Amino acid sequence: MIKTKVLRLIDKRYSGLLVIAGSLLLFAISLSQPTSHLSHQVIAVNGGYGYNILNKEKVIIHQPSIPSLSGYHPFKMKEDAEAAAKMVIKKIEKGKSPSLSNEDIKTIGYIAP
Repeated sequence: MIKTKVLRLIDKRYSGLLVIAGSLLLFAISLSQPTSHLSHQVIAVNGGYGYNILNKEKVIIHQPSIPSLSGYHPFKMKEDAEAAAKMVIKKIEKGKSPSLSNEDIKTIGYIAP
């Protein structure tokens, strides 16, 4: 009987703290899981493919050609443009510059003209 009263008293005193602690834990977990609103579109351009990077459906980067090459050189294959777009998104999500170097382009398997 005394044990039950003590447990009820503890429950009443600490139930508010448990709710607050649980809420804080859920909040911390939600912050630790990044939610990216970035997406990409492969676009057909004159002579090949390029890509757009979107943030919540708004174009933030329009790239009609291979970014690391001077002049206008679009990707010849849709898959290469898509791989480059995905690489740009990964860079942005990591807080890095979205620019792609010649080395970046080579890592996706693209051979420059």
